[in-house]
Amino acid sequence: MSIAPVVPLYAEADAAGEFISDRMISPAGYIGTTPTALIGRADDLARLASVLACPEARLVTVTGPCGVGKSRLVMEYFRQHPPGPAGVVDVLDFGYAADAAVLARVVRQLNEQRSRGVRGVRAVLERIGEGRHTVVLDHCEDVAGELAPLLAEFRRCCPRVRIVTVGTTRLGLYGERVVRLQPLPAAAAADLFVQCARSVLPEFALTAENSGPVLALCRLLGGLPFAIELAAAQTKLAGPELILERLQDGFGDLRRLGHHPYSRHSTITGLVSWVSAQLDAGERTLLTQLAIFEGPFTMRAAAEVVPGFDGGGYLIMERLIDKSVLVPDQRRDGELSLIIPNVLRLDAASTFTVQPYYPALRHAHGDYFRRVAAAGACAATGREPDIRADLVAAFGYWQEAGDAAAMAVIASALRLIPRDGEPAARAGPQVPAGVTDVLTKRELEVALLVADGLTNRAIAHKLGLAEWTVVNHLRKVMRKLGCQSRVQVTRRLAAS
Repeated sequence: MSIAPVVPLYAEADAAGEFISDRMISPAGYIGTTPTALIGRADDLARLASVLACPEARLVTVTGPCGVGKSRLVMEYFRQHPPGPAGVVDVLDFGYAADAAVLARVVRQLNEQRSRGVRGVRAVLERIGEGRHTVVLDHCEDVAGELAPLLAEFRRCCPRVRIVTVGTTRLGLYGERVVRLQPLPAAAAADLFVQCARSVLPEFALTAENSGPVLALCRLLGGLPFAIELAAAQTKLAGPELILERLQDGFGDLRRLGHHPYSRHSTITGLVSWVSAQLDAGERTLLTQLAIFEGPFTMRAAAEVVPGFDGGGYLIMERLIDKSVLVPDQRRDGELSLIIPNVLRLDAASTFTVQPYYPALRHAHGDYFRRVAAAGACAATGREPDIRADLVAAFGYWQEAGDAAAMAVIASALRLIPRDGEPAARAGPQVPAGVTDVLTKRELEVALLVADGLTNRAIAHKLGLAEWTVVNHLRKVMRKLGCQSRVQVTRRLAAS
């Protein structure tokens, strides 16, 4: 059924073209006069500048997960590279136009009339491109399907106009150059947390006492700038350790009270709901199954763990990558590593335990990482992504299953994996099965770090825990193993 025209295409070109043009603003009006410092994006900014410097790049898409900072990066580029006297850059933001729904309907109407061969559509596009050097279309994922064929026509009408689209999905048009953003690495995420915390608590600083919880917060939030900004705003009420404890129970109380120039969302739950609404049933099912992975994973791992994974699964994964629900990263060995932004993964994982396929999925996950551990693929060889979290989860599965041999293999492998860029420990004897029978996942992790010679404070820093929490875990380790000191714990673990 066709959509009733919102803007009459009489003087069709003038009406619809003027309607859209009136909703365009300059980058200066978009970013404001005093933007905050852009943290952790120097390489991404250089990549974008390199692409936009290419004369053949007439259609550039900046994409990445929701909340990763795409709009902020693009506006920073235009702040640092303003157009010359002959250039005009205009921004059309589908997320923030006062009548965004009407604007989307106009785009859909134009595409419908384009497909029917209505003559006025070309004049509309020429009217939009008139006198412009660059057009930035932000938050355009909601109308990407209708926008793509219109932009293909726009490029034919206005070949000298450069188009920059910003959204969670690429358009898939011929000649499209894609700049894909990933979540921030740990150090940059912590720097962003500090910057945002200082906006509400100017004296906030990263210290030996709070750096562990801050890094753990950033890991929990998956390095997503939107989520980090919301969490950092809580420092006016609580310290990082308390914020971490609250968020480990859910993100429901994280919200932004005021308007933000780049994000349409005000809560993490709202962001997650919006992303879920963009997926079809098959995509949501596969995302829920892939949420069994707690860290990065390869396509090969997905094929071995997800039940019934076939050629259709590869096609769905490709769509999830295109929608930035799966974030790809090229590894040194050329294989693709994939990760689900943690706020999306935690939401998906909250539902898969009630699914009929969950027991088989969890067994396949535990068995896969038992085999990875047994094959010695856990050392820092570049063959596998960071699998510490998945090994710990697999250890928990085999602990519940009562398989001491599998637990011992995984526990030994955990000692070989470097954390936060540190060199891997020397291979030592396997942790005896008697130890893995009685310790929980967290207790084993604490015990292994004690055996490595770390202090309680250092362990707390590494694991993102309070020091008193580490003390409690260590007391339980000593009681369960019948040890009276840290030295005895170390000897107990070294026993064969």
